[in-house]
Amino acid sequence: MARAAALGCSMEEIASLLGITRNAFYKRIETDPTILERLDIARNGGKQTLRRFQWQRAKAGSDTMLIWLGKQMLKQRDKFQHVGGDPEDGDKPIEMIYRWQDEKDESG
Repeated sequence: MARAAALGCSMEEIASLLGITRNAFYKRIETDPTILERLDIARNGGKQTLRRFQWQRAKAGSDTMLIWLGKQMLKQRDKFQHVGGDPEDGDKPIEMIYRWQDEKDESG
């Protein structure tokens, strides 16, 4: 049960792994609230493991992971800007500028 929670399994999936219905699983939780506490601990442990692996990939130079972590943790985002034509008038852009921008830095 804890291993399944650490992997991010839903309550339905955990119930299925235990060989019981979702309703039976929830009834069991009502009689033993420590089950939810153990599931939370396991889920958090799984998240910590995943985060550690993400950081390892970023530190190893994975551009994809560096960009993803920047977007998630630093609120960075991609910004596209059309220069030239007016897309609303059906004009095709003459040039498209792509740059990386921190959320806080809304200036050009």
